[in-house]
Amino acid sequence: MRPFEFGTATQIIFGSGTFPKLAEHVSGFGRRALVVTGRNAGRAEPLLKQLRAAGMDALAFPVPGEPTVDDVVAALEVVRATQRDLLIGLGGGSALDAAKA
Repeated sequence: MRPFEFGTATQIIFGSGTFPKLAEHVSGFGRRALVVTGRNAGRAEPLLKQLRAAGMDALAFPVPGEPTVDDVVAALEVVRATQRDLLIGLGGGSALDAAKA
């Protein structure tokens, strides 16, 4: 068997009661967040408000379905153009997969 390496996010926060403290958890990682969401970016509004209330600049980036290379390239262009220093994946598999990419 050949050895392999598995790389993943350094921290995944989940569970009951974690959402209201998300801004507190991520504030040390950056000040300009890109929140990768599923098709309905409006679902991220409570998180965007929470981040903004904590003094962060927050922007949503919707991914309409299973992420494509074009979706990831578009997100990267937004990151570069708006100088994002923090990425948050919010939602189901597609949003999380796009955020990881």
